[in-house]
Amino acid sequence: MIYHPQTIFTRTTKGIREARSTKLPRELSRVFTAVDGKSAVSELVGKSGIAEGHCHLALDQLVTEGYIRIFSAPGMSASVAAHASADALAITGKLPSANIPGKAPAPAASDATIEIIDEGDELDFTSADVVAKVNAEATVRAKSENEARARAEVAAKGAAEAKVKQDTENRARVAAEARAKSEAEARARAETEAKSRAEAAIKATAEAKAAEGSKARAEAEARARVAMEAKVKAETEAKARAAAEARARAEAMVNARAEAEAKAKADSEQRAEFEARAHADAEGRVRIALEAQMKAMSDALEQAKKIATDEAAKRVQMEAEIATRAEAEHKYGAVKQDKLEIDASTLTPGDVNPGDKVESAVQYTALAANEARQIKLTETRTLVNDKESVQLASREVTRAQGSHTSTMKFTLPQDVAKG
Repeated sequence: MIYHPQTIFTRTTKGIREARSTKLPRELSRVFTAVDGKSAVSELVGKSGIAEGHCHLALDQLVTEGYIRIFSAPGMSASVAAHASADALAITGKLPSANIPGKAPAPAASDATIEIIDEGDELDFTSADVVAKVNAEATVRAKSENEARARAEVAAKGAAEAKVKQDTENRARVAAEARAKSEAEARARAETEAKSRAEAAIKATAEAKAAEGSKARAEAEARARVAMEAKVKAETEAKARAAAEARARAEAMVNARAEAEAKAKADSEQRAEFEARAHADAEGRVRIALEAQMKAMSDALEQAKKIATDEAAKRVQMEAEIATRAEAEHKYGAVKQDKLEIDASTLTPGDVNPGDKVESAVQYTALAANEARQIKLTETRTLVNDKESVQLASREVTRAQGSHTSTMKFTLPQDVAKG
């Protein structure tokens, strides 16, 4: 696995414990010793003194066996980084000083949170100016949060794209190094074989020239011919093999590049989808919080208005009762016991017949020695003539001291006598 040059590793508890009792292979031991929780991969290559490709392989094996773990890397989530920091704290007793690459500094608390109004503050929710001011502050805070979120998303996207580009370049570089090494080894083998065949041909030619007689020359020429044919065949085979290896390498590079691009595209799409969901969730939470705050303020305002209306009605009623009692005391004088005076009465209409509807209104004044006491009364309507008395209506009421008007409606009985 090829790691980002800015990736930082830290030792695990297992790595520290087992490194004391287990002898690691030479390259693994040098890379493990170089890991200090602060040095990036690009620095570990120099500190360990081994080739970059071998360093990546050693890091991958140490991670697989649990000797080290990634402390920070470009595009690494905050929760993973916090977990790695907790591991480092548990192992070393202090947090590593390295910053997480690709991460913007955390915004101030005032930029990322909605201001909470102290419940102890006394706000006048009956004032339209206060409500408008709170609404304006909520709008400004929502705008600031959206801008901060947008800046964080742009920074995260740039870091992710840089990581994909760096990973692609690293894979291409390692592939190029492996390809160059393979080509060099093939050239060296071909040169060695060609040199051996050339020496054999020269030797055969020399033997043919030195041979005496036609038989010796024929044998030498035959050997030279065989050697030449072998040389041509070997060169042809070497060229064919080299061409086949070149085609295989080219196809491997094309396949590797296609796989890398497909993986990078899939990672980018998955990251974009995750960021879109996170963005939508954040906006939903902010909107719900704002709606809840606005509803709470609206409910508080309505409650304050209702309380004020009720208090005003009670105050008007109290003032009316006080004025009515004062008027009654002025009219009838101070009282030492309960007193009821009929001030006036009316009957509408004045002349009625049996079965007609009648409205009776009686104005009276009720007083008691205790100014605050309510008086319980029974209001009764009775029809009286020379022959009989008929009770038409009756009800019990509790009145404040002062003057009152009692109105009742009733129907005159059909069997009542005239008079």
